Amino acid sequence: MIGAVVLAAGRSRRFGAENKLTAAVDGRPLVARVVEPLVDCGLAPLVVVVGFEAGAVRRALSGYPVEFVENRDFEAGMGGSLARGIEALAETGCAAALIALGDMPDLRRATVEALLAAHEASDGLGIVLPTMEGRRGHPVLFSRTFFPALAQCAGDRGAASVIAGNAGRVTAVAVTDPGIHRDVDRPGDLGPG
Repeated sequence: MIGAVVLAAGRSRRFGAENKLTAAVDGRPLVARVVEPLVDCGLAPLVVVVGFEAGAVRRALSGYPVEFVENRDFEAGMGGSLARGIEALAETGCAAALIALGDMPDLRRATVEALLAAHEASDGLGIVLPTMEGRRGHPVLFSRTFFPALAQCAGDRGAASVIAGNAGRVTAVAVTDPGIHRDVDRPGDLGPG
């Protein structure tokens, strides 16, 4: 069983007054566009970590098969949200977790499938991440082996230190998906990627 954590708790200050995760992209909330390929790939449980305007994000994902976990300390950075999501998944017995950012609306199902296939083809004990044109991107898949380290994340760095500290356990999967690099920070970022 492979679960997923979607980090959707941040304040998105650079976006302005509107919560970027609930902003419409092609008629659907931005965060829903992140969740859809994860659902399509059968990842479960799918934990969405909320914080800022948690109710609005919950409403944006109404009808999706997700579980919500609240990070009341979301202002401290994404590390805490990652830790909260991993703690929730660890209780389910998942063998691995795909960590996705809630503001990356162009993620493709084929990319998620490629990461899952690489995990299955390996010993299942590593970290799998996508690359395009030599640059790493998101989402990143972590075996359960790394859950204790991920549960210790804090501040704004997220899982970068876990990846850096385990370079020998990282499998990079080359994809042709610009969505692994494209996130939304400002309203102008909502246009075509």
